[in-house]
Amino acid sequence: MFKEKGLVLGGAQFSFNYGLKKRGYRGSNQEKFIKYSYKCGFREFDSAYSYNVKNSTYKLLINHGFKISTKLPYFEKVNNKHLIKFLNNKFEDYLKKKKINKLYILYIHDTKIFKNEKKLNLIFSFLQNLKKKKKIDKIGFSIYSPEDLLYIKKNLKSQFPDVLQVPCNYFDRRFCNTKTVSLMKKMKSKIYVRSIFLQGLLLMENKNRPKYFLNFEENLKYWDEYCKFSYENRVMNAINFVKSLDFVHKIIVGFDDLKDLKTFYKCFKKYKKKTYTKSFKYKHKVDLNFIDPRKWQIN
Repeated sequence: MFKEKGLVLGGAQFSFNYGLKKRGYRGSNQEKFIKYSYKCGFREFDSAYSYNVKNSTYKLLINHGFKISTKLPYFEKVNNKHLIKFLNNKFEDYLKKKKINKLYILYIHDTKIFKNEKKLNLIFSFLQNLKKKKKIDKIGFSIYSPEDLLYIKKNLKSQFPDVLQVPCNYFDRRFCNTKTVSLMKKMKSKIYVRSIFLQGLLLMENKNRPKYFLNFEENLKYWDEYCKFSYENRVMNAINFVKSLDFVHKIIVGFDDLKDLKTFYKCFKKYKKKTYTKSFKYKHKVDLNFIDPRKWQIN
């Protein structure tokens, strides 16, 4: 069940331009931002090997009480014979370069690996060994679809990650159906949700959206009407949907600046489950070209 301090600070904006607005965190006072985010209930920082987050940022995060989590690089083409050595070198090099003593969660997010039983089990054993050595606290899988869950269950048999990171928002409800929720609960993994604003799409007015989304205008007009074109309502409605889900343990959110963080927290605090009604009924067929940012064709 989601807890008040179940907020995770997204790291993508700290390293490159991210989301539909192609913006990143450009605040002149990172320490003020990090300190305020901790006050709001953020306790973890979600990063990746590919994020070029500065060492000084990690130092500030750790000094202010944040736990650092990261994602392994893609390694599908590394053969099994050299896999463990490759992963270990990458892991040790990452800790050394970033001056981090240990990680909270280390994720696999190369979803092609989940289909390869031998490789998946090799990697899982590697992660278990890091956990035994207390170099990481938890093993995580960052996934994109319920199909990934089925591959994990099939190929890992009875051992599962401590954390599953999944996309979830008003339009992407693939992980909300009864069968998928039941499977996740059987795995006894903590569920972290990301993309609650669908890379900023849910916060945009129609006039500001890329032309690509004209293909899904019918879907989005209902959202616009529901939110009544108020930015605060857009933020609040997106948050309320995710907080109403009883299988969610933590929410991952990234910000462009302190103003966005303050708006988020203002809306976050207003939520009351007993007064929230799911008046917005989204009944359209799931279209991956709409809900999966990897498929967006935007210049």
